[in-house]
Amino acid sequence: MYAASSSPAVRRPRAVTTALNIRTVLVGGEAAPGVPWTHAATPHGDLALMLKSGNFGAPDLFVRALQETR
Repeated sequence: MYAASSSPAVRRPRAVTTALNIRTVLVGGEAAPGVPWTHAATPHGDLALMLKSGNFGAPDLFVRALQETR
């Protein structure tokens, strides 16, 4: 599960999850080394999220991830 923290690197994903009203996520497999998929249940259905720091994954990581989900 995702845990809240006061570090700047964790506050940004926390802002995203708070805006989406997500309180917990389950950590899944890696989309890239150091970049896990997370899964959350929302009132509007299940949601897969990839919350990534700028230091991890290739520049086209989100493009490749989107292609894999289609």
